[in-house]
Amino acid sequence: MRAIHRALPLLAVALLSVAALGAETLRFQPPVGYSQDFEVEVSGAAVARGDYIQFHGNMAMNQTVQGESTDLAQPIPIEVTILDGEIYYNDKMKPPRYIGDPLAAERTPLGQITSVSEQLDDDDETGIDVTAAVLYASSLLVFPERETRPGATWDGSHDAFDPYGDYVPVTAENRFADMLELGDETLIQVDSEGRFPYHTEIDERTLQGTLQYYLEMTLDRATGTLRDAKLKLYGELSTSGPIGMRISIQVRELNVHIKQTEARILDPEAPSDSSE
Repeated sequence: MRAIHRALPLLAVALLSVAALGAETLRFQPPVGYSQDFEVEVSGAAVARGDYIQFHGNMAMNQTVQGESTDLAQPIPIEVTILDGEIYYNDKMKPPRYIGDPLAAERTPLGQITSVSEQLDDDDETGIDVTAAVLYASSLLVFPERETRPGATWDGSHDAFDPYGDYVPVTAENRFADMLELGDETLIQVDSEGRFPYHTEIDERTLQGTLQYYLEMTLDRATGTLRDAKLKLYGELSTSGPIGMRISIQVRELNVHIKQTEARILDPEAPSDSSE
Protein backbone atom coordinates (compact mmCIF):
# COMPACT_ATOMS: atom_id res chain seq x y z
CA MET A 1 0.00 0.00 0.00
CA ARG A 2 2.88 2.39 0.83
CA ALA A 3 4.27 1.98 -2.71
CA ILE A 4 0.90 2.84 -4.20
CA HIS A 5 0.65 5.99 -2.05
CA ARG A 6 4.11 7.09 -3.23
CA ALA A 7 3.10 6.53 -6.85
CA LEU A 8 -0.05 8.66 -6.64
CA PRO A 9 1.76 12.03 -6.23
CA LEU A 10 4.11 11.13 -9.08
CA LEU A 11 1.13 10.30 -11.28
CA ALA A 12 -0.52 13.61 -10.40
CA VAL A 13 2.64 15.52 -11.34
CA ALA A 14 2.82 13.66 -14.66
CA LEU A 15 -0.81 14.49 -15.45
CA LEU A 16 -0.27 18.15 -14.62
CA SER A 17 2.78 18.25 -16.90
CA VAL A 18 0.79 16.79 -19.80
CA ALA A 19 -2.02 19.28 -19.18
CA ALA A 20 0.44 22.17 -19.16
CA LEU A 21 1.73 21.14 -22.57
CA GLY A 22 -1.77 21.67 -23.95
CA ALA A 23 -2.16 25.16 -22.48
CA GLU A 24 -2.34 28.04 -24.97
CA THR A 25 -2.12 31.81 -24.60
CA LEU A 26 -4.48 33.30 -27.18
CA ARG A 27 -3.45 36.77 -28.34
CA PHE A 28 -3.88 39.15 -31.28
CA GLN A 29 -0.21 39.83 -32.05
CA PRO A 30 0.48 40.23 -35.79
CA PRO A 31 3.64 41.99 -37.02
CA VAL A 32 3.59 45.58 -38.21
CA GLY A 33 2.52 45.77 -41.86
CA TYR A 34 0.51 42.53 -41.73
CA SER A 35 -2.14 43.08 -44.40
CA GLN A 36 -5.11 40.79 -45.02
CA ASP A 37 -7.72 40.81 -47.77
CA PHE A 38 -11.11 39.34 -46.92
CA GLU A 39 -14.14 38.22 -48.87
CA VAL A 40 -17.37 38.93 -46.99
CA GLU A 41 -20.71 37.32 -47.81
CA VAL A 42 -23.91 38.52 -46.16
CA SER A 43 -27.47 37.23 -46.25
CA GLY A 44 -30.60 37.33 -44.17
CA ALA A 45 -34.17 38.45 -43.73
CA ALA A 46 -35.97 41.04 -41.67
CA VAL A 47 -39.37 42.65 -41.25
CA ALA A 48 -39.06 46.45 -41.09
CA ARG A 49 -42.20 48.51 -40.51
CA GLY A 50 -44.31 45.62 -41.78
CA ASP A 51 -42.31 45.11 -45.00
CA TYR A 52 -40.49 41.82 -45.54
CA ILE A 53 -36.89 42.37 -46.63
CA GLN A 54 -34.44 39.79 -47.92
CA PHE A 55 -30.87 40.88 -48.33
CA HIS A 56 -27.72 39.33 -49.70
CA GLY A 57 -24.47 40.45 -51.19
CA ASN A 58 -20.73 40.53 -50.90
CA MET A 59 -17.92 42.86 -49.94
CA ALA A 60 -14.14 42.97 -50.32
CA MET A 61 -12.30 44.27 -47.26
CA ASN A 62 -8.71 44.86 -46.14
CA GLN A 63 -7.22 45.04 -42.66
CA THR A 64 -3.63 46.28 -42.21
CA VAL A 65 -1.76 46.37 -38.90
CA GLN A 66 -0.08 49.69 -38.17
CA GLY A 67 1.70 48.94 -34.87
CA GLU A 68 2.52 46.36 -32.20
CA SER A 69 1.81 45.82 -28.50
CA THR A 70 2.30 43.11 -25.90
CA ASP A 71 0.64 45.14 -23.14
CA LEU A 72 -2.95 43.94 -22.68
CA ALA A 73 -4.07 47.49 -21.95
CA GLN A 74 -2.28 49.01 -24.96
CA PRO A 75 -4.31 48.73 -28.21
CA ILE A 76 -2.76 47.93 -31.58
CA PRO A 77 -3.53 50.42 -34.37
CA ILE A 78 -5.08 48.89 -37.48
CA GLU A 79 -6.66 50.23 -40.65
CA VAL A 80 -9.85 48.76 -42.11
CA THR A 81 -10.91 49.55 -45.68
CA ILE A 82 -14.01 48.43 -47.56
CA LEU A 83 -12.69 47.90 -51.08
CA ASP A 84 -15.82 47.06 -53.07
CA GLY A 85 -19.13 45.29 -52.88
CA GLU A 86 -22.83 44.99 -53.69
CA ILE A 87 -25.66 44.53 -51.19
CA TYR A 88 -29.19 43.76 -52.41
CA TYR A 89 -32.24 44.63 -50.28
CA ASN A 90 -34.96 42.67 -52.09
CA ASP A 91 -34.28 43.80 -55.70
CA LYS A 92 -32.69 47.12 -54.83
CA MET A 93 -28.89 47.24 -54.85
CA LYS A 94 -26.99 49.50 -52.47
CA PRO A 95 -23.20 49.52 -52.32
CA PRO A 96 -21.62 49.11 -48.88
CA ARG A 97 -20.89 52.37 -47.17
CA TYR A 98 -17.44 53.88 -46.78
CA ILE A 99 -15.95 52.18 -49.87
CA GLY A 100 -12.36 53.28 -50.28
CA ASP A 101 -12.45 55.34 -47.07
CA PRO A 102 -9.98 53.78 -44.60
CA LEU A 103 -11.23 53.54 -41.03
CA ALA A 104 -8.53 53.85 -38.37
CA ALA A 105 -9.22 51.43 -35.53
CA GLU A 106 -7.57 50.00 -32.44
CA ARG A 107 -7.60 46.40 -31.23
CA THR A 108 -6.10 45.12 -27.98
CA PRO A 109 -3.94 41.95 -27.74
CA LEU A 110 -7.08 40.27 -26.32
CA GLY A 111 -8.75 40.94 -29.70
CA GLN A 112 -11.17 43.62 -28.49
CA ILE A 113 -11.79 46.61 -30.79
CA THR A 114 -11.64 49.75 -28.66
CA SER A 115 -12.20 52.51 -31.22
CA VAL A 116 -12.94 53.33 -34.87
CA SER A 117 -12.20 56.74 -36.33
CA GLU A 118 -15.57 57.32 -37.97
CA GLN A 119 -18.95 56.88 -36.32
CA LEU A 120 -21.23 54.78 -38.51
CA ASP A 121 -24.88 55.40 -39.28
CA ASP A 122 -27.65 52.94 -40.05
CA ASP A 123 -29.71 52.84 -43.22
CA ASP A 124 -32.71 55.18 -42.83
CA GLU A 125 -34.88 52.93 -44.99
CA THR A 126 -34.20 49.48 -43.55
CA GLY A 127 -32.43 50.16 -40.25
CA ILE A 128 -29.82 47.57 -41.26
CA ASP A 129 -26.24 48.44 -42.15
CA VAL A 130 -24.06 45.58 -43.33
CA THR A 131 -20.80 47.49 -42.82
CA ALA A 132 -21.66 47.88 -39.15
CA ALA A 133 -22.58 44.18 -38.92
CA VAL A 134 -19.15 43.22 -40.24
CA LEU A 135 -17.48 45.37 -37.58
CA TYR A 136 -19.71 43.79 -34.95
CA ALA A 137 -18.45 40.38 -36.08
CA SER A 138 -14.93 41.58 -35.24
CA SER A 139 -15.75 42.95 -31.79
CA LEU A 140 -17.86 40.25 -30.14
CA LEU A 141 -15.15 37.77 -29.16
CA VAL A 142 -12.31 38.46 -26.73
CA PHE A 143 -9.55 36.10 -25.63
CA PRO A 144 -9.10 35.07 -21.99
CA GLU A 145 -6.33 36.78 -20.00
CA ARG A 146 -5.11 33.42 -18.70
CA GLU A 147 -3.95 30.33 -20.55
CA THR A 148 -6.61 28.03 -21.94
CA ARG A 149 -6.76 24.76 -23.86
CA PRO A 150 -9.05 23.00 -26.39
CA GLY A 151 -12.39 22.15 -24.83
CA ALA A 152 -12.22 24.92 -22.23
CA THR A 153 -14.77 27.72 -21.88
CA TRP A 154 -14.50 31.19 -20.40
CA ASP A 155 -16.77 34.10 -19.62
CA GLY A 156 -16.62 36.36 -22.68
CA SER A 157 -18.74 39.17 -21.23
CA HIS A 158 -17.24 42.58 -21.94
CA ASP A 159 -18.00 46.07 -23.18
CA ALA A 160 -17.81 45.71 -26.97
CA PHE A 161 -17.22 48.51 -29.40
CA ASP A 162 -20.38 49.88 -30.95
CA PRO A 163 -19.86 51.12 -34.55
CA TYR A 164 -22.16 54.03 -33.70
CA GLY A 165 -19.64 55.58 -31.33
CA ASP A 166 -20.41 53.87 -28.01
CA TYR A 167 -19.85 50.61 -26.15
CA VAL A 168 -22.42 47.94 -25.38
CA PRO A 169 -22.33 45.27 -22.65
CA VAL A 170 -22.01 41.85 -24.29
CA THR A 171 -23.04 38.81 -22.25
CA ALA A 172 -21.28 35.79 -23.73
CA GLU A 173 -19.73 32.40 -23.20
CA ASN A 174 -16.67 31.61 -25.30
CA ARG A 175 -15.16 28.22 -26.06
CA PHE A 176 -11.80 27.00 -27.36
CA ALA A 177 -13.34 24.49 -29.76
CA ASP A 178 -10.36 22.88 -31.49
CA MET A 179 -6.79 23.15 -32.73
CA LEU A 180 -5.83 22.12 -36.27
CA GLU A 181 -2.36 21.40 -37.67
CA LEU A 182 -2.31 22.37 -41.37
CA GLY A 183 1.09 22.09 -43.00
CA ASP A 184 3.39 24.72 -41.53
CA GLU A 185 0.70 26.58 -39.58
CA THR A 186 -1.58 25.84 -36.67
CA LEU A 187 -5.16 27.09 -36.65
CA ILE A 188 -7.40 27.43 -33.62
CA GLN A 189 -11.19 27.39 -33.62
CA VAL A 190 -13.13 29.43 -31.07
CA ASP A 191 -16.87 29.94 -30.59
CA SER A 192 -18.85 32.67 -28.88
CA GLU A 193 -22.55 32.72 -28.05
CA GLY A 194 -24.38 35.55 -26.34
CA ARG A 195 -26.47 38.69 -26.60
CA PHE A 196 -26.15 42.46 -26.42
CA PRO A 197 -28.42 45.53 -26.41
CA TYR A 198 -28.67 47.27 -29.78
CA HIS A 199 -30.09 50.55 -30.99
CA THR A 200 -30.59 52.08 -34.41
CA GLU A 201 -32.23 55.11 -36.00
CA ILE A 202 -35.05 54.96 -38.56
CA ASP A 203 -37.37 57.79 -39.54
CA GLU A 204 -35.43 59.92 -37.03
CA ARG A 205 -36.62 57.66 -34.22
CA THR A 206 -34.56 55.38 -32.01
CA LEU A 207 -35.30 51.66 -32.01
CA GLN A 208 -33.94 49.57 -29.17
CA GLY A 209 -33.86 45.91 -28.33
CA THR A 210 -31.64 42.89 -27.79
CA LEU A 211 -29.80 40.94 -30.46
CA GLN A 212 -28.61 37.40 -29.91
CA TYR A 213 -25.66 35.96 -31.78
CA TYR A 214 -23.61 32.85 -32.47
CA LEU A 215 -20.07 33.29 -33.77
CA GLU A 216 -17.56 30.73 -35.04
CA MET A 217 -14.00 31.88 -35.78
CA THR A 218 -10.89 30.18 -37.15
CA LEU A 219 -7.69 32.02 -36.22
CA ASP A 220 -3.97 31.68 -36.84
CA ARG A 221 -2.38 30.47 -33.62
CA ALA A 222 0.85 32.45 -34.07
CA THR A 223 -0.68 35.86 -34.76
CA GLY A 224 -4.29 35.59 -33.55
CA THR A 225 -5.44 36.93 -36.92
CA LEU A 226 -8.68 35.87 -38.57
CA ARG A 227 -8.88 33.18 -41.25
CA ASP A 228 -12.60 32.53 -41.28
CA ALA A 229 -15.63 33.72 -39.31
CA LYS A 230 -19.34 32.96 -39.40
CA LEU A 231 -21.74 35.18 -37.49
CA LYS A 232 -25.50 34.78 -37.05
CA LEU A 233 -27.53 37.62 -35.52
CA TYR A 234 -31.24 37.69 -34.70
CA GLY A 235 -33.63 39.64 -32.49
CA GLU A 236 -36.25 42.40 -32.45
CA LEU A 237 -36.04 46.18 -32.13
CA SER A 238 -38.89 48.58 -31.51
CA THR A 239 -39.79 52.08 -30.35
CA SER A 240 -41.74 52.89 -27.25
CA GLY A 241 -44.88 55.01 -27.22
CA PRO A 242 -48.48 54.74 -28.44
CA ILE A 243 -49.31 51.72 -30.60
CA GLY A 244 -50.13 53.92 -33.57
CA MET A 245 -46.67 55.42 -33.42
CA ARG A 246 -44.84 52.13 -32.92
CA ILE A 247 -42.06 51.14 -35.33
CA SER A 248 -40.40 47.73 -35.21
CA ILE A 249 -37.70 45.75 -36.96
CA GLN A 250 -37.57 42.00 -36.60
CA VAL A 251 -34.15 40.69 -37.58
CA ARG A 252 -35.08 37.12 -38.39
CA GLU A 253 -31.58 36.22 -39.47
CA LEU A 254 -28.45 38.11 -40.42
CA ASN A 255 -25.55 35.96 -41.56
CA VAL A 256 -22.03 37.27 -42.10
CA HIS A 257 -19.25 35.04 -43.47
CA ILE A 258 -15.74 36.55 -43.53
CA LYS A 259 -12.97 34.60 -45.25
CA GLN A 260 -9.34 35.57 -45.78
CA THR A 261 -8.30 35.51 -49.44
CA GLU A 262 -4.73 36.83 -49.16
CA ALA A 263 -2.19 37.88 -46.52
CA ARG A 264 1.15 39.64 -46.89
CA ILE A 265 3.61 41.87 -45.05
CA LEU A 266 3.73 45.46 -46.30
CA ASP A 267 6.81 47.64 -45.95
CA PRO A 268 5.76 50.39 -43.51
CA GLU A 269 8.27 52.73 -45.17
CA ALA A 270 6.81 52.24 -48.66
CA PRO A 271 4.36 54.84 -50.07
CA SER A 272 0.75 53.78 -49.47
CA ASP A 273 -0.18 54.28 -53.14
CA SER A 274 2.66 52.12 -54.50
CA SER A 275 1.44 49.42 -56.87
CA GLU A 276 4.72 47.54 -56.93
